[in-house]
Amino acid sequence: MSIGDLIKATKHHFWAAVFSIHDKIFFRPVAKFWVILWHLLAPRTPMLYHARNLVLLALAAGLLYLTMARLTRSRLACLLPVLFFVVCKMQLVTIGYGAAIDSVISLVEALSAVLLLLVFFQKGSHVALVGSYAMLALTVGRGIPGSC
Repeated sequence: MSIGDLIKATKHHFWAAVFSIHDKIFFRPVAKFWVILWHLLAPRTPMLYHARNLVLLALAAGLLYLTMARLTRSRLACLLPVLFFVVCKMQLVTIGYGAAIDSVISLVEALSAVLLLLVFFQKGSHVALVGSYAMLALTVGRGIPGSC
């Protein structure tokens, strides 16, 4: 079953499409949920797909900054990793490849999991711990992009 077939099936069988096996080897319901939902809600405008990836990467950069801010008090130590992340050539590929929502969402989920885990360690918030486990569970099974 191809992605095109899945999108056609979503008109009446959204959840069945989300929880189906892709290409007989992949079972990634979270990734398929976002891909199918995006195809249903967004018009077929390529620039919109690139803008979506850019916004998600900006969110990832913000999460990286917040994570670093929890680890150090130095503003320079917070900004340098974000700067390296932003200028990394991998981000240009992710923005340019409009169908790359899976990898960008994996990155946001992984950074959210780390940030929430740090909040748990520093503040003792069990809500943050549960959120961290939830984000980690969503990320498992997919590669984490973003490294140069």
